[in-house]
Amino acid sequence: MRLLGLTGASGYIGRTVLRIAVASGWRVVAIGRCPVEGAHEWRFADLCSTPPEGLLGGLDAVVHLAANTGGGIVSPASEVAFARRLALQAANAGVPIICCSSQAAAADAPSSYGRTKYDIEQQVLPLNAIVVRPGLVIGGPETGLFGLLVTLVRTSPVLPDLLPRPAVQPVHVEDLALAMLAAIRRNDLGGRILAAAGEPIAFIDLLVGIARYRLGVRRLRMPVPIFILRGMFAIAALKFGSRLSPSRMDSLARLPLLNARDDLAALGVSLRSVSSALSRSGQSTRGLLLEARALAQATTNVSPPPELLRRYVRLLRVFGQEEGLPIPNSLLCRPTWLAAVDLSFRERREARFGGFAWRMNLMSRLAETQPELAGLYLMTSPRTGRIAVMRGLMGACLHEAHSRFIAAGARYLAKGLK
Repeated sequence: MRLLGLTGASGYIGRTVLRIAVASGWRVVAIGRCPVEGAHEWRFADLCSTPPEGLLGGLDAVVHLAANTGGGIVSPASEVAFARRLALQAANAGVPIICCSSQAAAADAPSSYGRTKYDIEQQVLPLNAIVVRPGLVIGGPETGLFGLLVTLVRTSPVLPDLLPRPAVQPVHVEDLALAMLAAIRRNDLGGRILAAAGEPIAFIDLLVGIARYRLGVRRLRMPVPIFILRGMFAIAALKFGSRLSPSRMDSLARLPLLNARDDLAALGVSLRSVSSALSRSGQSTRGLLLEARALAQATTNVSPPPELLRRYVRLLRVFGQEEGLPIPNSLLCRPTWLAAVDLSFRERREARFGGFAWRMNLMSRLAETQPELAGLYLMTSPRTGRIAVMRGLMGACLHEAHSRFIAAGARYLAKGLK
């Protein structure tokens, strides 16, 4: 069985790499100051000192994740020297090594962290190491920077909408782990920098996504100029340390964009959506259930049974549809408005697979087969007589008038749905 050396195995990314590597058939050798649960073996090493000779003996590959993220006694020079010696040992032993860098890596990066990562890149690339630059890593356990963001959203009633708006490129921690393990299997990537990041989104959209998909809450947005928040971080750093230093805010404002499409395609890794990545399960189950409830109420005008919603989600996944539609919250909360998005006969016939019309048709057919809704479709109401008929006609007329009245606004809100 192959042996994988892993530094930083107890960290946020390291634990996920450890778990996925073991599931993929690797035996993981944790390299660090302390043993790590789940690892096959432990070998001592410290960023403050030179890696001991023979540290990589018997290993088939190495993933270097260990980094100084919270200040302390590890100097940038020691961290760079450790990475260089580790890459040199790997090169002498003919062992592929992956070094995890950062999107913030640059010679003139605002933070010491970004400059240190850039210096490490310059030292290990000539030694045939593979450097992976991830975007903002999210999902999984609420630790690291992701845990800090989740705590911010959980405790604050207002989310800062930074001005000017910085962009981030989220990547799920499991997708990043898969990308690094896939790079190990390639023998033609030595000396290259690979990007592992999603499409750019506004930082405020990420915070709103955490609130919606991770915590199931709503938060107000408040425009905040970056220079004001930078001052707040400077004050907070006095109490909480360098994790909240102003340089973090400067790095966020000046993040260079990563073009990761070609690299991810070469590695055979497909990134999940932000909504899926932010959900606790790593899949957008909650978003799909919210969509199911809205479509069911729009279709039947009654409160749908839970089993109908679960059937809808299961059937979507049978068809390979893991993501929900981009339905605005204003429509999710007002299913009658969603019902007013009247599609022409041609649009219904030519419904795009997985699109809005296709899903409305799917929900309609599922609702017709739901036992609890049989009376709705069989017209078996116990009410009879002229008065009941007149009430039904008046209700239908009022419902039609209401739908026509709000149709224009509903179509405007749903203009992104196809």
